[in-house]
Amino acid sequence: MPLNTFDLVRFGLGQGEEPGDRQLAFYADVARIVAGHAVRYAGAAAAFHTIDIATALTKTGAVYEPLFQALMDLAPRADLGILDLSVSTETVNTELFLRPEALLHLASAVSTACGSEDWTNRVLVILLPTEQAEDAKLRDQLKTRLASGQIVLLSDDGASSWRGVDDEDYRSALARLRTAPIDLLELKLITRLGRFSPHGIAGERKVLRHYFDASRAQDELGHLLDGVLGNAELRPDLVVYHESVSNWLANPLKGSCISAGSVPVRSFSEAIAAAQADDPRARSVMLVVPVVNTGTSLAERVSTLSARLRPERLRIQAVLCVDGPQSKFGRRRIEGKDGTEHNVDYFLSVEQRTESEAECRLAVVGETTRYEERTNSLSTAEFWDLVRTCGVKAEEDVPSPRRPGYRVVPDMPAILERYGNWLVDKLWMFVRSSTSTVGQDILLVCPEHERGSRKLSNSLSLRSGAQVVRIPRNAIERIAEGHAPEQVFNDAAPWCQELDSVATKEVVLIDEFVGDGGTIRAMEDIARAKGLRVKASCTLLDFAPHTAEGRHSLYSWRAPAPRKGVPEQRADPDTASVRRS
Repeated sequence: MPLNTFDLVRFGLGQGEEPGDRQLAFYADVARIVAGHAVRYAGAAAAFHTIDIATALTKTGAVYEPLFQALMDLAPRADLGILDLSVSTETVNTELFLRPEALLHLASAVSTACGSEDWTNRVLVILLPTEQAEDAKLRDQLKTRLASGQIVLLSDDGASSWRGVDDEDYRSALARLRTAPIDLLELKLITRLGRFSPHGIAGERKVLRHYFDASRAQDELGHLLDGVLGNAELRPDLVVYHESVSNWLANPLKGSCISAGSVPVRSFSEAIAAAQADDPRARSVMLVVPVVNTGTSLAERVSTLSARLRPERLRIQAVLCVDGPQSKFGRRRIEGKDGTEHNVDYFLSVEQRTESEAECRLAVVGETTRYEERTNSLSTAEFWDLVRTCGVKAEEDVPSPRRPGYRVVPDMPAILERYGNWLVDKLWMFVRSSTSTVGQDILLVCPEHERGSRKLSNSLSLRSGAQVVRIPRNAIERIAEGHAPEQVFNDAAPWCQELDSVATKEVVLIDEFVGDGGTIRAMEDIARAKGLRVKASCTLLDFAPHTAEGRHSLYSWRAPAPRKGVPEQRADPDTASVRRS
């Protein structure tokens, strides 16, 4: 039975509410990802089956009846049901329903309903928080139906119980749903790979491998700082910020200080220079820094600030914290040379890497001195550093039989997972130089079911708001073989319907990497046959720059023809240097 319609399992706490437009668009994405094609929302107004919080807390078995009834009511309305127990969507109090003592009753209601005749040939999708130990109990209770695909579990981290589900697409759908400033800061933060700020004593000097750039998240950073300064009782008399190699913190911080009632704000050097050693005034001071790493240099600044300003109360706020104990809105302690400890609040935890000077061979490649470079390509050193860090693999999505696959190519999905925002920012710079159309009115076209292209197009869509259309590989290959686009079009195919229905006429073609240029040319033929204007063609890696014809890539070289017997090279598990004997 085809999956043509979807609806929500109307179950929860208190009075149920119909989903808003953003949530409904998210649920439509979930249905499309699971079904493999666009699915229509049933849209039938149906009663919610709910329980109150007090009952849910004291009588764990009380979840069974309303959930069972909600599932049975859905069956006549839709082919696919979505039971939302996710944290990200903030629809229900997940902790109440996923407590170990409540899981048995929840799983029992789901299993009984899905085993009924009414649920034959129907699919239930359960949205869960990031996978936890408790989930194993739910999976064990539902293992038979999970194995058959009648029930699909999707976690907030993108993990799926069913092999046919596109995990990356689900994470992208969740990202589009999230609008909290902290989530958007995480999505927009650029992590650049390089060799930054050598420090330490001779013979033990270390080099930082990541530079964190929040310049694309100025609005979100401003909202977060507004929250910190918004409490009148805790509002400081003076805000001091650390001058970094970049000014991405200064501007939003100054704006938040104005919004908080024109709180005085100075850079660290300005505050120290203006301090009067005999100033008798006691004041509260907030020190704001972009990143706290080991805490050693921050402790020294705190000591200097305390000695010169003599604040009665000193509060420390960091935007980012390396390896923080909590992923978001956390606190860590730092210790000065005199043993004094200080609390540091932070917004977001990040991962940093270090290497010794000898290990990274600064004498050969040099220190990265331009922290916030704004170029639309990768240097040779940057590209091969990415390959060294993330490794290589055999080509997965081969356009056979047009050409053989490469035995060894850079692991682009892994590169995009770690450094996607950096690369996407570069590509978007090229796109913006190619068209004056705003991001939301640009259509991104890429091959379907290709991991690298999918990650790239999803990231570009999040960065710009552009719509994405994915063209099936068999359609691309038929055109590459010489068929006219009109022979490939199918009015019933979702991708054709999407191309026909778009309001925009400007298209950007996206591909992971180019082997011979055939995929990009076929997508260009399809777009033009649909009356669309191709404004740019972008790829991360181009093996055939001699066929470029205006195509833009972050890095290109003419690779040798694929051959057998090429040794496989992988990234080191801890992403340290790949050493050769």
